[in-house]
Amino acid sequence: MNNASIQPEARHENDAPAVLEIQTYLRQLAHHDAKIPFVPLDGIYASRTREAVSEFQRQSGLPVTGVVDQQTFERLYLAYLRSLTEVSPPQAIAPFPREPEGYTIGQGEGSDLVMILHILLRALAQVYDTLGEIPAGMQYTAQTERAVREFQQRNALSGTGRVDRPTWNALARAFNRTVTNSQ
Repeated sequence: MNNASIQPEARHENDAPAVLEIQTYLRQLAHHDAKIPFVPLDGIYASRTREAVSEFQRQSGLPVTGVVDQQTFERLYLAYLRSLTEVSPPQAIAPFPREPEGYTIGQGEGSDLVMILHILLRALAQVYDTLGEIPAGMQYTAQTERAVREFQQRNALSGTGRVDRPTWNALARAFNRTVTNSQ
């Protein structure tokens, strides 16, 4: 947004993208704050948008004008970013490599990926009581292989004892279910 303010009832074609951006920020905040009215995403600065801006200004200790000046816009944008990071679900990670095709990890290997595998298996051992003791660390041991093979067999996967992409994905799904159900 430039130094100009966005005025209520602005219907100028050039203002629509800026108003839509403001409405997007306000709508995100309204999802988690019932005092901020839910606004349409139409690019028109009408009464609902003005009410939401006024409420945001009131909560932010800004002069309540219903007009989005530079200070209001900057605070609104920061509140929007904060809202996205504070209330969004945790971002997933995907440590298993996409390439080369057919990549697997197995006994004798050592890496951070093996350490993550051990963390997954230790968490799943609470549900899959036949996985046995899971080692810690970065080495893919015979114990790791036995636990992986047991997990594969219980999940209708080829019981090779090596972790391929289908095994990794099944481990991740089972882990996510376990973590979600325990909270």
